[in-house]
Amino acid sequence: MNNKLIFKIIHLFLIISIFVCLSVIYLINESVGFNSSTNYSSSTKIIIQHQNTNFIRILNVEIADEVHERSQGLMFRRNLENIDGMLFVFPYEANQSFWMKNTYIPLDIIFFDANKKFVHVAANAQPCGEIDAVCPTYSADVPVQYVLETQAGFLPREIFNQDLFFSFQ
Repeated sequence: MNNKLIFKIIHLFLIISIFVCLSVIYLINESVGFNSSTNYSSSTKIIIQHQNTNFIRILNVEIADEVHERSQGLMFRRNLENIDGMLFVFPYEANQSFWMKNTYIPLDIIFFDANKKFVHVAANAQPCGEIDAVCPTYSADVPVQYVLETQAGFLPREIFNQDLFFSFQ
């Protein structure tokens, strides 16, 4: 065999090998559901009410009730698009901490107990997206089961007290 034929065979073999490797990588990513964004299990409407005023607002929220959903939260989002916020649902009441790492928009982080009654708000929590930044954490002083994140200022500040609660629509 001459050298040109051997070179062409090796070249063809390398091209086929690269194609096969790329195809395998693509199939593996598809089978494990690799995606740069989390697909949340559901969205729903909740009703925010203030017991002693006429304040009622219906919010369209994404539900984060799985560990991976709660871990990602609203990270990497530049806006909330078609939702009013995200409701984190925990299996039971416990102390919960949140941070704003890789979050691009200021948020109100609103904490509710197991009875869906307001217990605390971290108002206007600021983004913390720097790679090496030490981000502050936000939590309530009491155990909570639900945490609602909305764009900062979306709900009026004067409603954040013990008379605030939410329900599922």
